[in-house]
Amino acid sequence: TLRARNARVFSGEDIDTIVVVGTACRAELGALETEHGIKVREITEWLLERPADEWPALGTLDQQIAIHTPCSQRNHLAMPEATRQLLERIPGLQLTDIDGNERCCGAAGLQALLYPVEAERLRQPKLESIASLGPNAVVSANVGCATHFAAGADIEVRQPVELIAEAIAAAKS
Repeated sequence: TLRARNARVFSGEDIDTIVVVGTACRAELGALETEHGIKVREITEWLLERPADEWPALGTLDQQIAIHTPCSQRNHLAMPEATRQLLERIPGLQLTDIDGNERCCGAAGLQALLYPVEAERLRQPKLESIASLGPNAVVSANVGCATHFAAGADIEVRQPVELIAEAIAAAKS
């Protein structure tokens, strides 16, 4: 399998941690930790583990952000508050959770492709919540969920680390 191949490649290197972007990727690669002792972190998780003195200055972002909590972040990683905790470090952000964050958005790996009617049924209440909140953007730490939202909403959908990068740039200007 690809996971076993990755384990062979990374086991022979002097690597402390593999950092991935996306909670579902992290959930899948978590087996590298249990089966091969290779530490894997999702970027949000990894950033939260960094001590304050390792962080660059973060500038103010005056934006309202709707937070989507992916099933993979909530169920597999058991870190449902990770995105919020990370974004709370950015001055000026107004953070609001999307209604129904405890339920699947419909992306669910291949679900949106294999069962598009069901995927749309699950996504629609979340899109209605987003519309009622009127945020500047939606954030999701899952690439599949972000893509699923972006396909159905007329709003920017971003990865949380993009806002961190924007806040770092704002601090420099």
